[in-house]
Amino acid sequence: MNEGRKLWEKYCGFFDKSFSEQVEYSEKKREEYFEKWKNTKMARQLCPEGVTKFENIPITTYKDYPILYKFGKKMEELESTVPRKKGERLWDYYDRIGKQAAPMLDGWMTDRFGFYIKTSGTVLSSSSIFLPNLYKIG
Repeated sequence: MNEGRKLWEKYCGFFDKSFSEQVEYSEKKREEYFEKWKNTKMARQLCPEGVTKFENIPITTYKDYPILYKFGKKMEELESTVPRKKGERLWDYYDRIGKQAAPMLDGWMTDRFGFYIKTSGTVLSSSSIFLPNLYKIG
């Protein structure tokens, strides 16, 4: 088997499955993630009485996630106080300062902090995205 086919099977083989197999797989993964998520601080904040079914999680807005605001403010503080090293790639810089702010996210996600992305956002303000380690690329 050639290298390209191995990569396809590892990362994209899901798309070779029938639609019903894809749905079944996605539902299984959602339930696995939900079981982890139920034990986070975010779950306790959004569902103080507890939650047993994914469908019972309330619809939310950004205001329901104050930790995002706090983390974004911490990153802004670090951006203004921790200089970028000469020749340091932006990815590496944000990885480095993100790790400094990461402890405040402990317990809020299903896994440890993975990486932080700053986007151009909308309405003249930037947006922050942070993802757990299980999604880290590179």
